[in-house]
Amino acid sequence: MNRRLAFGAMFALLFAFTAFVSAEEPKKEKGGEKGPRGGGIFGLVEKLDGLTADQKEKIAKIKTEAEAAFKAAREAKDREAGKKAFESAREGVLAVLTDDQKAQLKKLLEEHRPKGDRPPGDKPKGDRPPKADK
Repeated sequence: MNRRLAFGAMFALLFAFTAFVSAEEPKKEKGGEKGPRGGGIFGLVEKLDGLTADQKEKIAKIKTEAEAAFKAAREAKDREAGKKAFESAREGVLAVLTDDQKAQLKKLLEEHRPKGDRPPGDKPKGDRPPKADK
């Protein structure tokens, strides 16, 4: 009887400790409030200084068109169409911005990229130690 009581008490303590530890650790979510990259180029453009009402209107139209193109590409599972939609949106936004705003955006993009993140196709060079001879 004492063994059962001791085993039950240990099990209850283990369960309580596990629940306590999991409640203490904040859950890590992928990305921020607007997804993994914080809203992408559109989220960063909103942070630019000196956007005029006309620029904001044009960017909103580009965003709406891009979202529709992204959705269509996703539903069709067409990666190339998604890439083209992204590139078109990026070019459209850059066409609306002034040179100073483009420089600001470039700086924001560099700050926004997580450390260790490489552009596609950028392979590490010399990051790994040489293989040991056996």
